[in-house]
Amino acid sequence: MRSTLTKLVTVAVLVVVPSTLPAEPAGAPPAAGRVATVADDVGTSATSLARPPVPPRAPAPTTRLLYNDPLHRPNEISAAIAANIDGVPAGERIDVSTYWISSARIATALTRAVRRGVHVHVLLAGNDKARGFATSRRLMRMLHRARASGSWGIWSDGAARGSAGIMHQKSYVFSRVGDRQWVVMNGSYNSAASSDLNTYALMWQVTGDKTLYDAFRGIGRAQAAQRSLRRPLRTAGGDGWSAYFLPTADRPGADPVMARLRGIPARPDTLIRIEMYSMWGPRAEWIAHRLAAMARSGARITLVAGPTVDVRVQAILRSAGVKVLPGCFADHTYIHAKDMAASWLDGGTRRFRTWVGSDNWTSRGTADDEAVLGVDGAEGFHTFARAFALVAGRTDGVSGAACSPRSD
Repeated sequence: MRSTLTKLVTVAVLVVVPSTLPAEPAGAPPAAGRVATVADDVGTSATSLARPPVPPRAPAPTTRLLYNDPLHRPNEISAAIAANIDGVPAGERIDVSTYWISSARIATALTRAVRRGVHVHVLLAGNDKARGFATSRRLMRMLHRARASGSWGIWSDGAARGSAGIMHQKSYVFSRVGDRQWVVMNGSYNSAASSDLNTYALMWQVTGDKTLYDAFRGIGRAQAAQRSLRRPLRTAGGDGWSAYFLPTADRPGADPVMARLRGIPARPDTLIRIEMYSMWGPRAEWIAHRLAAMARSGARITLVAGPTVDVRVQAILRSAGVKVLPGCFADHTYIHAKDMAASWLDGGTRRFRTWVGSDNWTSRGTADDEAVLGVDGAEGFHTFARAFALVAGRTDGVSGAACSPRSD
C-alpha cells in the first residue's frame, strides 16, 4: 500500500546552501545559542525594593557516545532509547525519524508513552522493506488511532525532503526526559533486535542543547510536510557541534563529507579512524581520493570496511598507505556504522571531533534523508577509539562471497 500523501515541490526555501560547501573549521566552532550574562544592578537606595531572585541557570549540555557491540555489549543502544522513551512525562513530545522499527523493546516503549499522554510522532520509510515488519505496521496503526490525542505516524513517500531516495535517518528527539530538556539521539543504529545481536553501530546522545534540539526538530517538521525541496541540503552548528542533513546534489562541491575533510589538516599529527558499512560509486571514489591525498601527506588513516565497501575504493586507499581492515566477520556479525573520528593539532592545541550518523558514502545515499552529527571533545573521541578497537582487533574478518551479514 503506497502512501496517500502527495508530495509537492517547494521552489522557495528559507535557507539556501551554496553549491560548494566551505571546509569545516579545523578548530572548534563559535558558541551559539547562549544567553549573555547580565551584570548586577548597582547604586540601589536603602528604600528600594529587594531584587527578585535570579532564576537558576540551566545545566550545561552533556554528551554521551553509545555503541552496540554484538559480542560484548548487545542492546546498549536499544536499552538507552527505550529508557529515554520511558522517561518522557505526559504532555511532552517524542519525534522519531528512522528507517523502520522492528524492535519490540522500542515499539512497546513508544506505545506506553502514547498511553500516558506523550505526543509521539514517528516517520518511517514507506518502501516495501520498512512496511514488511509487523512491529512497524502495528506501531503505525496504534499511532493512527491516537491522532486525536496529538500523536501520529507517517510512512514517508521516498525521501521526506527529496524527490527520490528513502527515509534512512536514525534519530530520536525528546523535548524532555526526566528533569532534563532537549535530548537528541542520532546515529547509525537501525531500530531492530537483529541490529542488537549482529551489528556494530553508534549513536550520539546530547542533552540540554536547545540549539541542537531545534535543528533536529526543524528538520523533523520539514520531513513531516512531505515536500520535495529543490535544494534540500541543510547544515547547522552550535557550541562544540555541527550537523548536516541530506539529501544533497551528487557532486563533490555539494558533499558535506568533502567539506569535512577539507577542514582537517593533512599532516603526520592527524589521526583519522573510519567505520563504514557501504562505500561505492562516484561519491565513494572522490572521497577515497581525498583520503588518499591526505594519507600521502602524512595523515594516519585507518578504515574498517563493511560488507559493501567496493574493492576499487579499497585499492585506492591501500595504494596511498591507508590501513584497510575487514568489517564483516565469519560469525555473520558486521559493521553497520557510517562514522568517523579525527584528531589533529590546531595552533599547538589538539582537537578532537567524532561524526556519527546514517550517511553511507555512496552516490545513492545523497538522495536519502540522512543526518550526521559531529561533536567535539576528547571523551567522545576516546569512546569511539574503544569501540573501534573491538572491531579492528578481530581476526576472523572475511570478504567477498564469504561475507554474509545476518540482518532483517
